[in-house]
Amino acid sequence: MAGAERRFVFSVGEGRYLLEADVMLYGDSILLHLAGGERPHVGAAAAAAPGQKAKCFSFPGHRDGDWAAPFAERLANALSRNAVVTAGVHIDAAEKEELETLARGANRLIDSLLETLGEACAPPERHEHPAGCVFPDPDSAE
Repeated sequence: MAGAERRFVFSVGEGRYLLEADVMLYGDSILLHLAGGERPHVGAAAAAAPGQKAKCFSFPGHRDGDWAAPFAERLANALSRNAVVTAGVHIDAAEKEELETLARGANRLIDSLLETLGEACAPPERHEHPAGCVFPDPDSAE
Protein backbone atom coordinates (compact mmCIF):
# COMPACT_ATOMS: atom_id res chain seq x y z
CA MET A 1 0.00 0.00 0.00
CA ALA A 2 1.35 3.42 -0.90
CA GLY A 3 2.10 5.82 1.93
CA ALA A 4 0.96 9.36 2.43
CA GLU A 5 2.26 11.98 0.03
CA ARG A 6 3.07 14.20 3.00
CA ARG A 7 2.85 13.74 6.75
CA PHE A 8 2.81 16.32 9.55
CA VAL A 9 2.59 16.13 13.33
CA PHE A 10 1.31 19.01 15.46
CA SER A 11 0.96 19.30 19.24
CA VAL A 12 -0.22 21.80 21.81
CA GLY A 13 -0.45 21.79 25.60
CA GLU A 14 1.30 19.59 28.12
CA GLY A 15 0.59 16.89 30.66
CA ARG A 16 -3.05 15.89 30.79
CA TYR A 17 -3.85 18.75 28.39
CA LEU A 18 -1.47 17.58 25.65
CA LEU A 19 -3.19 17.26 22.27
CA GLU A 20 -1.51 15.79 19.20
CA ALA A 21 -2.62 15.79 15.59
CA ASP A 22 -1.11 13.35 13.11
CA VAL A 23 -1.94 14.59 9.60
CA MET A 24 -1.50 12.78 6.29
CA LEU A 25 -2.19 14.06 2.78
CA TYR A 26 -3.33 11.59 0.12
CA GLY A 27 -4.11 13.06 -3.32
CA ASP A 28 -7.06 15.40 -2.81
CA SER A 29 -7.73 14.09 0.72
CA ILE A 30 -6.53 14.82 4.23
CA LEU A 31 -6.59 12.40 7.17
CA LEU A 32 -6.15 13.71 10.71
CA HIS A 33 -6.06 11.86 14.02
CA LEU A 34 -6.56 14.08 17.08
CA ALA A 35 -5.56 12.39 20.34
CA GLY A 36 -4.80 13.52 23.83
CA GLY A 37 -5.61 13.79 27.48
CA GLU A 38 -4.82 11.00 29.90
CA ARG A 39 -5.99 8.20 27.61
CA PRO A 40 -5.62 8.92 23.88
CA HIS A 41 -7.80 6.61 21.80
CA VAL A 42 -10.16 6.53 18.81
CA GLY A 43 -13.68 7.38 19.93
CA ALA A 44 -15.15 8.81 16.73
CA ALA A 45 -14.55 9.30 13.03
CA ALA A 46 -16.01 11.98 10.77
CA ALA A 47 -15.76 12.60 7.03
CA ALA A 48 -16.56 15.78 5.12
CA ALA A 49 -16.25 17.03 1.56
CA PRO A 50 -15.84 20.75 0.82
CA GLY A 51 -19.17 22.52 1.24
CA GLN A 52 -20.90 19.55 2.87
CA LYS A 53 -21.84 18.61 6.43
CA ALA A 54 -19.69 15.92 8.02
CA LYS A 55 -20.93 12.38 8.46
CA CYS A 56 -19.85 11.13 11.88
CA PHE A 57 -19.69 7.83 13.72
CA SER A 58 -19.03 7.73 17.47
CA PHE A 59 -18.46 4.57 19.45
CA PRO A 60 -20.98 4.00 22.28
CA GLY A 61 -20.17 6.11 25.32
CA HIS A 62 -17.82 8.44 23.43
CA ARG A 63 -18.34 12.14 22.74
CA ASP A 64 -15.33 12.56 20.46
CA GLY A 65 -17.66 13.23 17.53
CA ASP A 66 -18.05 16.70 19.06
CA TRP A 67 -14.43 17.25 17.97
CA ALA A 68 -14.24 15.11 14.83
CA ALA A 69 -17.25 16.46 12.88
CA PRO A 70 -16.58 20.21 13.11
CA PHE A 71 -12.86 19.71 12.50
CA ALA A 72 -13.54 17.56 9.42
CA GLU A 73 -15.83 20.29 8.05
CA ARG A 74 -13.32 23.02 8.87
CA LEU A 75 -10.43 21.17 7.17
CA ALA A 76 -12.51 20.25 4.10
CA ASN A 77 -13.69 23.81 3.58
CA ALA A 78 -10.42 25.59 4.38
CA LEU A 79 -8.24 23.27 2.30
CA SER A 80 -10.72 22.32 -0.46
CA ARG A 81 -10.04 18.63 0.18
CA ASN A 82 -12.01 15.64 1.34
CA ALA A 83 -11.27 15.31 5.06
CA VAL A 84 -11.47 12.45 7.54
CA VAL A 85 -10.87 13.16 11.21
CA THR A 86 -10.60 10.54 13.93
CA ALA A 87 -10.57 11.76 17.51
CA GLY A 88 -9.95 10.38 20.95
CA VAL A 89 -9.34 12.74 23.88
CA HIS A 90 -10.04 11.66 27.45
CA ILE A 91 -9.47 13.03 30.94
CA ASP A 92 -10.93 11.04 33.83
CA ALA A 93 -13.75 12.91 35.61
CA ALA A 94 -13.01 16.09 33.66
CA GLU A 95 -14.42 19.31 35.06
CA LYS A 96 -16.05 21.88 32.77
CA GLU A 97 -12.96 24.13 32.97
CA GLU A 98 -10.72 21.24 31.90
CA LEU A 99 -12.92 20.51 28.89
CA GLU A 100 -12.82 24.20 27.98
CA THR A 101 -9.00 24.14 28.24
CA LEU A 102 -8.90 21.15 25.90
CA ALA A 103 -11.33 22.81 23.47
CA ARG A 104 -9.22 25.99 23.34
CA GLY A 105 -6.11 23.86 22.78
CA ALA A 106 -7.77 21.88 20.01
CA ASN A 107 -8.84 25.07 18.23
CA ARG A 108 -5.29 26.49 18.54
CA LEU A 109 -3.98 23.20 17.13
CA ILE A 110 -6.29 23.34 14.11
CA ASP A 111 -5.45 27.05 13.58
CA SER A 112 -1.73 26.24 13.63
CA LEU A 113 -2.23 23.26 11.34
CA LEU A 114 -4.15 25.34 8.78
CA GLU A 115 -1.60 28.15 8.92
CA THR A 116 1.33 25.75 8.49
CA LEU A 117 -0.22 23.62 5.76
CA GLY A 118 -1.67 26.58 3.85
CA GLU A 119 -0.22 26.29 0.37
CA ALA A 120 1.24 22.84 1.06
CA CYS A 121 -2.37 21.69 0.83
CA ALA A 122 -3.23 23.36 -2.44
CA PRO A 123 -5.54 20.79 -3.99
CA PRO A 124 -4.25 18.83 -6.95
CA GLU A 125 -6.02 19.14 -10.30
CA ARG A 126 -9.37 17.39 -10.14
CA HIS A 127 -12.01 16.23 -12.53
CA GLU A 128 -15.51 14.95 -11.93
CA HIS A 129 -16.53 11.37 -12.61
CA PRO A 130 -20.10 10.43 -13.60
CA ALA A 131 -20.87 9.03 -10.14
CA GLY A 132 -19.94 12.39 -8.58
CA CYS A 133 -16.71 11.08 -7.05
CA VAL A 134 -13.70 13.34 -7.44
CA PHE A 135 -10.27 11.90 -8.24
CA PRO A 136 -6.92 13.45 -9.18
CA ASP A 137 -6.63 13.94 -12.93
CA PRO A 138 -4.61 10.95 -14.22
CA ASP A 139 -3.48 12.97 -17.25
CA SER A 140 -1.93 15.80 -15.22
CA ALA A 141 1.88 15.93 -15.15
CA GLU A 142 3.45 15.20 -11.75
